[in-house]
Amino acid sequence: LVVALSATPKTAQENMHCPLRMIKVDEDIREYETKTTEGYTNIEYLVEQQCKSGTGLIYTGHIRTMKKLHNMLTEKGIPSIAIWSITNANNPMNEEQLAARQHILDKEELPPQYKAVIINASCETSINIKSKVDYMVIHTVEEEVQIQVRGRCRNDLDRLYVLSHDALIVPPEYLDRKLFKADKSKLCDILHLTNE
Repeated sequence: LVVALSATPKTAQENMHCPLRMIKVDEDIREYETKTTEGYTNIEYLVEQQCKSGTGLIYTGHIRTMKKLHNMLTEKGIPSIAIWSITNANNPMNEEQLAARQHILDKEELPPQYKAVIINASCETSINIKSKVDYMVIHTVEEEVQIQVRGRCRNDLDRLYVLSHDALIVPPEYLDRKLFKADKSKLCDILHLTNE
């Protein structure tokens, strides 16, 4: 007999080839509140806009994207750090990254010197953040990953942004006016979508 408790049982259900019986959980369960959840299509544009105000935790699955976001924020003068697995031989972390990782593990808070902390699957279930986080960005459409990453923040959250291929957040400066070819091209870059 195996008894399992998980916020995300889908993967276990799909891979356990044996009889399963789900145990109903009390519906009156206390949860952390997420005040606003919004979809987005372009992580670079979203992160650039959100990092101007507040402190955030950003999740993306690929180290390449983590480095790109970190470099983009650094160029704009926004202090950020990207942390991933300490066992990644192809991309070893530097001393600053290791110190930030240790700070998070020891103090359960985002290091105060950064406006954005970028994580990947190595932190998806292994860290707890009890300090104030103004927003979270979760760059995946996988619902189980979204649940696990949201669970890293052990507080109520004002803003949660999740990747959605159906979401369009059009910047206000592109609304209610005629768009010329250069405007349309820039807007396609911002939305990270191009079609007819």
